[in-house]
Amino acid sequence: MKTCPLCGAKASDEAATCFECYYSFAEMSARMTEENDAQIRRREIRPVLITPPLPDRCLKVELRRAGRLLRRVVSRRGSIYVGSRDYNDIVLVDNHISERHLHLYRSEGYLYAELLNGQTSLIIDENAHASPAKISDGACIELTDWSLTVQGSA
Repeated sequence: MKTCPLCGAKASDEAATCFECYYSFAEMSARMTEENDAQIRRREIRPVLITPPLPDRCLKVELRRAGRLLRRVVSRRGSIYVGSRDYNDIVLVDNHISERHLHLYRSEGYLYAELLNGQTSLIIDENAHASPAKISDGACIELTDWSLTVQGSA
């Protein structure tokens, strides 16, 4: 395998040109190839540590409208925002939904739903609740003609 000295792309030994930057390997000497390969081998490779999501933080929401499933959203960080703007995890285009309308989150092992638009009550499983409300796994939250089913594990 050859390594392009300009862009660092790998190419087969038979290739005459780098397919990434169109560098001509015919211009590159064998010494340059060896030096370039030695530099690549000398680079320190650090392991990437990816922490697995904590099972007590996972949160899954199913979005439905008129009973039809539209979308599933999974949050590994334990927080989902709902609103009419693009920066929310779930965007609902509706005149009655504010820019940042609802926050679903996990805290200390419990699920919570909190209205952020100044209203005081949430409709959860067809009952009115004060905001923020502790909700059960599988609870259905109604926002105008949208419904969100919240599950505590993904």
